Amino acid sequence: MKLISAIFRRTDWYVTSPFGMRRHPVTGAQAMHYGTDYGTNVQKWPLYAIEDGYVHVASKSAGAGNYVWVRYPRINKSLFLCHMDSIVVKQGQAVKEGTLLGYTGTTGQSTGVHLHLGMTDIGKDNYQDPHAYEYDGGAGLPDEKLAGFKIEQIRKGSKGDSVVLWQQILLREGYSLGSWGADGDFGGMTDSATRLYQRSKGLVVDGIVGKASWISAGYVLGEYAGEGDEEAPEEESPKGILYGIDVSGWQKDSVCDTAEYDFAIVKATEGTTFTSSAYKRQMDGAIKRGKLLGVYHFASGLSAIAEAAYFVQAFAPYRGMAIPVLDYEAGATSKGREWVRQFMNEFKRITGVMPWLYTYYSVAQSQNLKGLCDELGAGFWLAQYWLPTERRGYDLLGKDPAMPCDCWQYTSEGYITGYPDRLDCNVFYGSVEDWKSYY
Repeated sequence: MKLISAIFRRTDWYVTSPFGMRRHPVTGAQAMHYGTDYGTNVQKWPLYAIEDGYVHVASKSAGAGNYVWVRYPRINKSLFLCHMDSIVVKQGQAVKEGTLLGYTGTTGQSTGVHLHLGMTDIGKDNYQDPHAYEYDGGAGLPDEKLAGFKIEQIRKGSKGDSVVLWQQILLREGYSLGSWGADGDFGGMTDSATRLYQRSKGLVVDGIVGKASWISAGYVLGEYAGEGDEEAPEEESPKGILYGIDVSGWQKDSVCDTAEYDFAIVKATEGTTFTSSAYKRQMDGAIKRGKLLGVYHFASGLSAIAEAAYFVQAFAPYRGMAIPVLDYEAGATSKGREWVRQFMNEFKRITGVMPWLYTYYSVAQSQNLKGLCDELGAGFWLAQYWLPTERRGYDLLGKDPAMPCDCWQYTSEGYITGYPDRLDCNVFYGSVEDWKSYY
């Protein structure tokens, strides 16, 4: 079955522009067409969900008009429906086969009523031709093929059928497993999703899939080879993912007073003579609200020993309250990884705290800085952006960072509730306790 037949729930559609290179009908430019356009006889046809999934994004833009991204975990596909006349679902809403999503239209850069359908794997930027994809019509959930094995207690590092089944449960619950999907390997993404799941179900948030976690997912255990989870404590369980901002004198002094965030990383110093005039005010704003904190030094590429010593002075009042960070970018990157090593070791020698390292993807890759952080036991904060860079709220667009990291700055054009201008937005892969462990 063609995907479009399941979306339209009719077969009298026709292709108006296939996937591939074309001349854009509005701009006239030769460009890649990352989807297939379907005509609807200039009528507004209803658009339906094809099976169990959820609305990852429901928004609008100048090019795509009114659009939705709908994720279908069973088939590991995200479908991108553009130029809609109207949208009747909301971001985050669960859908099932036959749920009305909206109607075809001609919003955005469009010359007539039609549907642009795009398709990627969940969490990936690998656009595929949706018209070439043969949809199975929702036949047979994958875990039905796994019946008959012994369900076991699993955790990070586990492999096998029990892991596959648990990953499929997470996907159907709407949790992202990045590009890996249900691969039978209990890695970092599965651990993070498991902790979020446990938190939502009121279980102990430890990443261990034991008796209570399996029961909460609706499975009768039968032969069970593990110890059970405990009931959740009364206090709030930690989050598995935290969202935050990084700020400097380029932002208002009051940014940390009003913006919505879990953590703020504030610029303190640069080189050996500059301290941000906004530093104390921004830190105080976050402290008053009980937010998690980080403090960063912008490297100038002078003496690593001297810059580390200068940063220590500014960081000292917040030791034990914030994560220290070396911001290694721009001209300083010509100094190389040994300069970074010297700075970080000197900072730790003085304070007893190993700072994080922040840098861009290209620099991290060329200088193997993730490897250096692993060697030093330092947190790694990666700056790497997928298009489009402008985001509303903490919207990852279902993407994952291009390399493993502890914290990911995924845009410099984020617009967050409580602040009128754009901000750098970040995601930290861990709990409140994980964050504080870097103090």
